[in-house]
Amino acid sequence: MQSYHSDCLRPVQCQVQVNDDKFDLYAGGSSINPKLGYQQLFLAVMRDFPVLTNLSPYQDDRSVRPRDSGFRPERLYRLAEIAFFLGFNSDKISEILRWSTEAPPYKAATVNFLLQLQPPDRFHSSAESRAEVAHYVGQNLSTTPISRDSQEAPEFTTDLEMQPKKFRCNRPSNHNYLKDRNFLFLDIIFGIQPSPRSHATSLAVQRDIFVAFFGETNLQPAALDSPHLSVPDIPSGQLTSDVQIGGSINTEPIHDVRDESPGGGFLLNPSSPLSIDPARALDSPELGSYQFKTIDPRVRPSSRIAELLRAEGTIILYLWESRKYIQFTTEPAEKSIFMQASQSLANEQHMFIGVRHDSRPFLIPALRLYETALRERLILVGRKSTGTQVDDALRSRLSQGLYCFIDQNTPTEIE
Repeated sequence: MQSYHSDCLRPVQCQVQVNDDKFDLYAGGSSINPKLGYQQLFLAVMRDFPVLTNLSPYQDDRSVRPRDSGFRPERLYRLAEIAFFLGFNSDKISEILRWSTEAPPYKAATVNFLLQLQPPDRFHSSAESRAEVAHYVGQNLSTTPISRDSQEAPEFTTDLEMQPKKFRCNRPSNHNYLKDRNFLFLDIIFGIQPSPRSHATSLAVQRDIFVAFFGETNLQPAALDSPHLSVPDIPSGQLTSDVQIGGSINTEPIHDVRDESPGGGFLLNPSSPLSIDPARALDSPELGSYQFKTIDPRVRPSSRIAELLRAEGTIILYLWESRKYIQFTTEPAEKSIFMQASQSLANEQHMFIGVRHDSRPFLIPALRLYETALRERLILVGRKSTGTQVDDALRSRLSQGLYCFIDQNTPTEIE
């Protein structure tokens, strides 16, 4: 990693991943953030090593082909996303995130599936038709569930049988890998006291490999003061006072965030997350009638914006001073809605800023706003300042990175 941007994280809090799509906030000094971050990246690779490396789990049953094998770009993107979310950044992380935004993994997966289903040597099909199907998949992807919580409890010991020597010091078997993957998270690795039994399980072997590199870390659960935050029960283990659970961040898609209310104005249709109701949107030319969607206070703004931008053909106008946004699509029919909304914002003395890949911001003239939005997809909206250039103070804050800037510039009452 080239940098660890701890300044982008909330003060005296650590983020701990507890399943594929959810993080809990733990209170603690900022000095422990990098340590926990590296540990979680290590676990993320352990969970996905068959699709991130050239290694596969051992085949305990040669008649069953491993379900997870072969490189999958979407898991590499997810690893980069987790790294950035935990506070790490590098040129490679930025490149992967940018590449996935420009060419979403679902697009390649859909096209590959169509080519397998309808081989070009046997069927007449065009790249355009495959792209249309991929676009449809992207528009409807957020209406489907992403992850499933395990219904089993983690077991580090057993009285049934000893693990074969081959599986006690190396990669797990395919059968064990599929079970162990659900439990390779810090809150389970360090939060559960194993019950005394005759033999260690495969999960215990994976835990020992992990602890051999990083040592033990004790996590102490604590009661939450805020009624708006919830944390799942974590079995108690050895406890210390330096790290405590303080809240919950959910990185699941927008339809799973229950407190994110659309209000009036540009309404998102629940059955089609990219559609906008223009009749409700244009009740009044005044900005107040739009009532942008407000990001749930439990969710990092950068996480929500990144989630929205995964959908192909999405445009976001984001008001960084109020944690609000309007979501559009690149469909030509929505151009007039976009233009009227942006004109209303301009009339209310707002400016529009784009950010290049090298983090250099630039003011967007009104006449070029739509074409710039089609290219950049994310437009920052803020109160106008004097001059025709982005002022030095704002430029300095944006130089730390677009998503870091978004997380730093949030209303004080939600910090």
